This record gives sequence, structure tokens and C-alpha cells, in this order.
Amino acid sequence: MNISKAKVQLQLKTATQGALGQTVTWAPVASYWARIIPADVRTIAAYQALGTVITHKIIVQGNVDVALGANRFVKGSTVYNPSATGQHLEGQTVVPVVEE
Repeated sequence: MNISKAKVQLQLKTATQGALGQTVTWAPVASYWARIIPADVRTIAAYQALGTVITHKIIVQGNVDVALGANRFVKGSTVYNPSATGQHLEGQTVVPVVEE
């Protein structure tokens, strides 16, 4: 399987309370070249055993801090919500995500 790099945008959630309820907006934080890798069955099962659902892993160069519920990745019109915090491995950050 040949996984090429794609440009993804890391976004930060802002929630404001108004008269009609809460409004959520997403603002860009940074853009990264990343590899988006579909999770294999073994990886999906391992995360399910921990009570976590994933569909993909996003791998970016460098140490990127991702907060659950406050950040998401976007590639084009596809949204990837982190399902666990990223792991910093050998100069890269690996973030398990769920494609929305």
C-alpha cells in the first residue's frame, strides 16, 4: 500500500454561548504535511479493547500537541476527530482519529 502525504489543517474549537444556545466554530491553527493511514483490523481491535474507536492514524512530522475535543484535522471536506492523544515517536506525532 502506497501512502502519500497530504496537506491537513489542524483546527481549534471555540464554543460561545448565545441567546439561542451554544455556537461552535473551528479556526485554523496550523497546516501540516501528513500521512493518513487507514487502521488495520488488529489496530482497531486493540483500541476497541481500550474503549476507543479509530478509523485512521494521522502521522505528522514534529511534536504536535492535540487536545481531545478541542482539536480536529481537516483534509478538503473530510474531518478527522482525534480519539486519543498523539504519541511522539522518532520526531513524528501519531494521532489515532475517527473519520467523520
